[in-house]
Amino acid sequence: MQVLPTDIAGIELTDARTGIPNTIAAMTTLFDLVLIVIDRDQPLPAAVRRSLTELNRVMTGADTTVAVLVVGADPHDALDVAAEAAGRCRVFTDPDGRSAQSLGISATPGLVWISTEPALLAVESGFDRGRWTDVLKRMAQRWAWTRPLLPTVVPGVSEPLRTGLRSDPELQEVTDHDPAA
Repeated sequence: MQVLPTDIAGIELTDARTGIPNTIAAMTTLFDLVLIVIDRDQPLPAAVRRSLTELNRVMTGADTTVAVLVVGADPHDALDVAAEAAGRCRVFTDPDGRSAQSLGISATPGLVWISTEPALLAVESGFDRGRWTDVLKRMAQRWAWTRPLLPTVVPGVSEPLRTGLRSDPELQEVTDHDPAA
């Protein structure tokens, strides 16, 4: 079982639209925060794009803020990378990847669920449909809400997708098959 970081309240994420940084504590005073973490230099897989759309559609009605955290991007780049999502959810930027690492993300795309305490309730590095679905089931149970459905077919990706954060040289390669993950 993964040990999640506990001191996350002071981690800052910068809003890509305003350029204003906010702490996790400030962003979770009323609602849980769910972040889809992506890398500026990696194409966003269709399955993750569809997952983000579904998450935002279903979970925003369940007292949850759904957002995209773009690693390695300035605010303008972050909005470009998250263009499809930018009109529907918040977009944050993490130019050096430190915030993502502080939240426990070691590979992108990632999924982070933060409660109002604020506390990390789930961190998934890399896209693994089964693990992401387990997190979404837990979210739905927490609020007695409908669970977002993830795509059933991931064209071209038969195993979990993991892309390293730029600040972690050991995880720089994109792999379609990582049996150790």
